[in-house]
Amino acid sequence: MEQNTIEKLATQLEELNEKLNTQLLCPELRKIWTPKDDLKAFMGFADTQMATNTKKYKFVTTKIGKRIFYQNESVLKIMNSNQKD
Repeated sequence: MEQNTIEKLATQLEELNEKLNTQLLCPELRKIWTPKDDLKAFMGFADTQMATNTKKYKFVTTKIGKRIFYQNESVLKIMNSNQKD
């Protein structure tokens, strides 16, 4: 049982390391664009809700192959306009 726990921890550590490495890639590009999956995770949205909000708020996106990226400025603009004091 202890070996199984160690293996699970090693797998989780490897997954976290991959995520960290991904975040460190192309820092200048990430200042402008955010991958759809990252934005979905941050906002807690599923695909349908993300698509609905993209259309509703007219988020600026770009698509490269099957990957969709959101322009940070357009997302921040909507978030700031919906800010409650």
